[in-house]
Amino acid sequence: MSRCGLSDSMVDAVATSLSDPAKCASLTSLMLDGNTGAGDAAAESLSRMLGANSTLTELSVWGCSVTDRGAAAFAAALRGNASLRQLWMGECDGVTDAGAAA
Repeated sequence: MSRCGLSDSMVDAVATSLSDPAKCASLTSLMLDGNTGAGDAAAESLSRMLGANSTLTELSVWGCSVTDRGAAAFAAALRGNASLRQLWMGECDGVTDAGAAA
C-alpha cells in the first residue's frame, strides 16, 4: 500500500480492519511508505491496532508525515506488543530527537 495517496482516515480504516484477528491472521508485513497524507492521526490508529494485532512483524511508515506525536504513540504501543520486530520510520522529517527518544 505504498505511495498510493492514503490519508489519515484511510489508514484508520485499514488499522481498524487489522485490529480484528479473524481478518488478518496471516498478515505479517504492512508497508505504507510514501503516503504523505498519513501523519500522526494515522500513527495513532496504527498504534491502537498494534494493541490488538499479534501477527504483524514489520510495519513501515517510511516517508509519511509522522512527527514526534506519532513516534510517541508508536513507542507506547510497542511496550505492549511482542510480535512487531521492525518499525521503519525513515524520512519522517517531523520526527526529532525527542520523538526518537520516546
